[in-house]
Amino acid sequence: MTEEEIDILTSESVRSIIRENLDRDPIRFALSLKKDNPFPPHLVSTQLKYLQKAKAKLPTYYNYLCIIPPLAYQQSSSERTAAMKSYQGKRCLDLSMGLGVDSLHFSHHFEEVISVEMRSDLHLIGKHNFSQLGIQNIRLVHARAEEYLSQYQGPAFDLIYIDPARRDDQDNRIHDLAACSPNIFELWPFLSTHGRKIVVKASPLYDINEGLQKIPNCRKIYIHSAKNEVREVTFEAEGDIESSEVVDLEVVVDNGQKFFRYTFPLKGKENLKSESENITASILLEADVAFYKGRCFSQLMGRYFPAVSGRFTHPMGFFLTEGAQVEDFPGRQFSIKEVFEYKPRLLKRELKKRGMKTIHVIQRNFFQSVANIRQQLSLKEGGRMYLICTEVDGQSKAFLCERLS
Repeated sequence: MTEEEIDILTSESVRSIIRENLDRDPIRFALSLKKDNPFPPHLVSTQLKYLQKAKAKLPTYYNYLCIIPPLAYQQSSSERTAAMKSYQGKRCLDLSMGLGVDSLHFSHHFEEVISVEMRSDLHLIGKHNFSQLGIQNIRLVHARAEEYLSQYQGPAFDLIYIDPARRDDQDNRIHDLAACSPNIFELWPFLSTHGRKIVVKASPLYDINEGLQKIPNCRKIYIHSAKNEVREVTFEAEGDIESSEVVDLEVVVDNGQKFFRYTFPLKGKENLKSESENITASILLEADVAFYKGRCFSQLMGRYFPAVSGRFTHPMGFFLTEGAQVEDFPGRQFSIKEVFEYKPRLLKRELKKRGMKTIHVIQRNFFQSVANIRQQLSLKEGGRMYLICTEVDGQSKAFLCERLS
């Protein structure tokens, strides 16, 4: 976005037009404009479009009619995801401002936030947006992270946060932290010197064991999840303090109203759930995807649900139990109606008898993909019933289930 476009969007006349048309379809708005209007129709209609998108993801930005560049919006965290971070202190350094969502969150929990942004347009937009939001304790710096850190001579920060860009020169997504910009490993001497605590945000697909091995003095790993989707993986490290503390994994699950936090030691096998072989399974549990990402479903059941007896189909599979559904379980629960051996011809016939042609299909630790299962059984996606396919004691099983609220 050019400086001229930013000036247009910050003018009171254009802000009034955006405010008056905030609920209109952006395309219809652009088509309704006269040819001699004093502003570029596409620029304003694009802002309408992204403000409307931001209503759920960035409600504060929406309410204050902040400027929202399309690419920065796509790459930003939601306000809910930013709020999963529970840090506080006197001074915070955000080395990757972008749209400023994390900086905004930190400003409510630190006395001062210094927010660094290398792009001049985002730097100017950040100044305007934070002014609109009435935020006075964020100081913006227009510089590269490497440049700022190498020249910094002030006191250490309580927190340095960095979310390196995860796209290459061809705009392809990348997941390797060493290939991101800036390279945190090249920056580490400066990070460890100037930060008491360093938090690095990685791709949701990044392998946590790789990060644990490569990031110096890593003491905690966070997996943030919402709507059964991993939104963030962050690594928390100490500055220049060597420590032999046990590394913890914290899974934070957002159910839409509240954050639920679950903490596990990454070393050792304590809190594993023992299996109860002699059960008549009536309930099937599928944990939130974050627990599969962290490989801690077994520890979840052992540490947080020790009274629930049952067994796993696989350490990375499902948990089978009997009786009533499990209160406050972070994931999906299903009532098991019938269990079949996975023999496509026979199973197809049994489903046909029950008039089931439309059904949700789930698989874990299974030799067929969801697409193949649907094809073999001639099933369409949808309906209220679920067919959950997995291996149990070396046998291929299909659980016909109904999801519990």
